[in-house]
Amino acid sequence: VTIRYLDEDARRELRNLYVEEIARELHKSPVPFTRMENQELLTALGKEIEDHVREVNTFHKEKFFDELKNLIAKWDRFKGEVRDIEVSELSRYVTEDYEDVLLVDRVEVRLAEIDIPENVVLVDLPGLGVVNPRHKKITQSYVENDAKAFVISSAVFKLLEGEEIELLAEIHRQRPKVLKRAFWVINKWETASERQKKEEIKNFHEKVERYQFRITPERVFRVSALNYLLLRLIGDNTLDQSGKLREHLDNLKKSIGTVPSPHEAPALIEETAETREFSRLRAQLFDYLNTIAGKEFFDEARTELVELSNKFSEILKPFHDMALKNRNLKDSYLASELTRRLKVFSRELRHMVQERIKDIRTEHLPELVFWTDDIQKKFESEIREVMTGLDRKDLKNELMRGMDTHENQSRLPQKIEERLPVARMFREQLRALMTEDVVHRFSSELLSELKGTDLLPDSVQRVLEDKLSKRDILTRINGLCDVFLFEYGDRLDMLGFEVTDTLENRSPEEGEKIHNIRSYLKSNAEEAVNAARKTELIRSDGNFNDLITLKENDLKKIYMRVRHNGNGASANGSGRIETVLELYEGQVIAYMRDLQEKINDYTRRSIKNYFEELEADLLNLFEEKEPDIAVVIMEQLTATIEDDIGFELRKQRLFTESYQTLCALTL
Repeated sequence: VTIRYLDEDARRELRNLYVEEIARELHKSPVPFTRMENQELLTALGKEIEDHVREVNTFHKEKFFDELKNLIAKWDRFKGEVRDIEVSELSRYVTEDYEDVLLVDRVEVRLAEIDIPENVVLVDLPGLGVVNPRHKKITQSYVENDAKAFVISSAVFKLLEGEEIELLAEIHRQRPKVLKRAFWVINKWETASERQKKEEIKNFHEKVERYQFRITPERVFRVSALNYLLLRLIGDNTLDQSGKLREHLDNLKKSIGTVPSPHEAPALIEETAETREFSRLRAQLFDYLNTIAGKEFFDEARTELVELSNKFSEILKPFHDMALKNRNLKDSYLASELTRRLKVFSRELRHMVQERIKDIRTEHLPELVFWTDDIQKKFESEIREVMTGLDRKDLKNELMRGMDTHENQSRLPQKIEERLPVARMFREQLRALMTEDVVHRFSSELLSELKGTDLLPDSVQRVLEDKLSKRDILTRINGLCDVFLFEYGDRLDMLGFEVTDTLENRSPEEGEKIHNIRSYLKSNAEEAVNAARKTELIRSDGNFNDLITLKENDLKKIYMRVRHNGNGASANGSGRIETVLELYEGQVIAYMRDLQEKINDYTRRSIKNYFEELEADLLNLFEEKEPDIAVVIMEQLTATIEDDIGFELRKQRLFTESYQTLCALTL
């Protein structure tokens, strides 16, 4: 025996059947309730029921609501499970006493060595005398659609009563032909007296007339199923294995006057009217199934087969017609397949390029910072390291060459630049960043992705390697560096004048021009803040913003303290060179700091423009090189033509043969 429990869909269907019954009692539409989740549903229905009782003082569907609550409480219990049990355990799963009977979908019993045809499945439909609304739905659906024959069984004193007869009447009104498959059984006929039997026959026919059932008299059977079963078991000598059935031997003895021996039992089945009728029921039922019902089944199956054949024929006909028209399969296949593959591959290439560049433009570039604060600090550190390593004596010697008998400090910035090539250092730094962040990160990945396809000819791959190399992007960066450093030469010239003004017009003790002082302090911010705190010109927790607001004389004091480490040394001799070096270093660093934001903004814009131009170039390239790509595709097609054509031939033969077979089925 196999017990099958309701799955999720079946539980939701049962839940909604309860809801429909309750909503009908409440005079409400069930639709809003069926859309609710379980707990929300119980709360809403509970409130509606309270309002209904308050209004009309009664509610007739309380049992439906209780079972609905029980179903929801056990919602996940045994969901969709399948359990195999022994026949001896069956009784506890198929009665209302089983605590989880509400969750059972169906029970399948497989019996060996049973005396019924192998192609017959007996279905015991659920009783309708229970609250569970699924019972009625299953019974009605099975009787109307699935059962090839069904037995309507009533006890002798309860003929055609209750919900069963109402359901039959409903089915008969909608589909009158269904009852032609019915077999009418009046059971326990042996318990009625002769007078009662006449009354019950009359009662039966009156109800048949009332409901306008059309029945065949030969299909009405007055039986004793219990006595038939007892006699069969006695005759088979298996009564001792039948459990509680032995307790009903008194019923048999009362009907026929004795409990027969195994040898006598088979004859008594035919001699007793009620058991003989049961034998007639059994014989007619199985004969009907194997003849009339069997013929109906095959007629219906044949009709469905013809309908399906017509549908499939409509689908296959265009392929069949195409196969007949296609006389030169090889040329036709090559032409159509070349066109298709070329179109697909071209679309893939365009999509590959467009998607990659779209990602660069929308996701990567907005977050890309080339000249970061860390890079700026590293660059400043490199400048300071070079400045520290300059040979002061060599610089002094250079300044005294030619006509000068004294050091010409105004020439010092150009001499420093010869030894400290800021432009070259900046250009190399930006090229290195571009190679790492753009060429390796984007261009190389796109090139690798494109070359990963197996349909690009070598000539196209070489063009791609050229276009996606670092040459073009680095050329663009070189031009960008020229823009960034355009004002740098002017800044060096101005620095020469500032040096002259600083060293000749005013002595260091008299102070520097205030904007030069501020620049110097900015480039040495940490030392300047410490000096200002020590001299109590700013608070102990003050910062550079506090320092820069001081008066000019205070700024000069801090400048002198920082520059000479507080010892008041004068700026003559080598000290004059140190002054110019410090001034130069501060100016270069300040210039690069001012340039940082512009570097990132211009570089992002340049990269965006580069990839947009690259996208257009690549798409044009693919369009121009389609003939070359087509050659590669054709080579592949030709190499596998026999396999491909063989497949196409088999496919066409399958279409043709299938279409002809289906057409034959519809004749």
